[in-house]
Amino acid sequence: MALHKKFLRSKNPQPNYPVKRMKTIKLKIRGRVQGVGYRYFALRKANDLDIKGRVRNCPDGSVELFAQGSLANLSQFIAILKQGPAFASVNDMQVDDVAEYDLYKDFRVIH
Repeated sequence: MALHKKFLRSKNPQPNYPVKRMKTIKLKIRGRVQGVGYRYFALRKANDLDIKGRVRNCPDGSVELFAQGSLANLSQFIAILKQGPAFASVNDMQVDDVAEYDLYKDFRVIH
């Protein structure tokens, strides 16, 4: 109990376990990305890379995606999404950092 109180009182408490650096990004993907299985492709790849977030089709024909994970996994995820599934064609991808974010528990396709 005394150790716990000492930890809480210290000016800069540091956990004694490794902390993953999490980041959240927003992607806007344009091209032939609707009607070609792009969202479900993103879902499968996100699950493979332990990425959490959301993906949805937008009325303008693009796909919007919020992704949260480690820096290394997000970099891989972006590279994979630029390729897309077999029948997709990605013409443009805008990637923005998201300062404030929800902690996602999973990756979901929004309909």
